Amino acid sequence: MVRSEEVPIEDYEENDPRWWMQRHKNDLSHLCIRVDQLLKAMEEDDIDRIETLSNLIRTLLKVFNDRNIGLYTVLEEGR
Repeated sequence: MVRSEEVPIEDYEENDPRWWMQRHKNDLSHLCIRVDQLLKAMEEDDIDRIETLSNLIRTLLKVFNDRNIGLYTVLEEGR
C-alpha cells in the first residue's frame, strides 16, 4: 500500500509564497499532461509511446521526491 507523507512548507516558500505556488502548480500541470498522454497511449496500445512516457513520469516523480515534493512511502503488508 502506498501512502503520501505530509510535505512540509519550507522557509523559502513562506518568504515568496506566490512564486512557489505558481511553481508547484506548473509542476503539477506538467505531470498531469504526461499522465493524460500516457493514458491515451495505453488506449491506443502504442508501446513505444507508453515506454517513453512511463520513463518520463518516473523521472518527474524522482525529481519531485528529491525536492521533497509529493513524498510517498510504501507501507508493509498488514499496516
